[in-house]
Amino acid sequence: MSALAREPAIAWSVRYAVGIEVIDGQHRQMLELVNRVLEGLRAGREPDELIEVLRELVRCTEHHFATEERLMDELGAKATRHRAEHRRLLESLRRFTDQLDAKALASGPRFLRQWLLKHIEAIDRPFAAFLRKRGVS
Repeated sequence: MSALAREPAIAWSVRYAVGIEVIDGQHRQMLELVNRVLEGLRAGREPDELIEVLRELVRCTEHHFATEERLMDELGAKATRHRAEHRRLLESLRRFTDQLDAKALASGPRFLRQWLLKHIEAIDRPFAAFLRKRGVS
């Protein structure tokens, strides 16, 4: 059995929740799209099908980052590093999507897991704490 065939979907867990309803909802949606790609890889779907799901993930991610940046603006947070990280993460996802080939497919599960889960843990969890201190829930 190939590594792709064994790659499990990522189940939503409270450990991924950051305690801000809109952000958690968007993270769940992003996780569902990542899982659709993982399931497509396991099922041997054509790259064109996977690319379409990845493009949907890019659109969802753009919306998610715009939501966070709107909250930053509303609360007067400069968050220059956070915004720069958004640009970096979005560019890496776009690059992955644009260069989807056999090599990228092989690294897809690892890349997508790290891309989303590290974003939640390292970037959004501290931001959510900032939001909660200012009354956002």
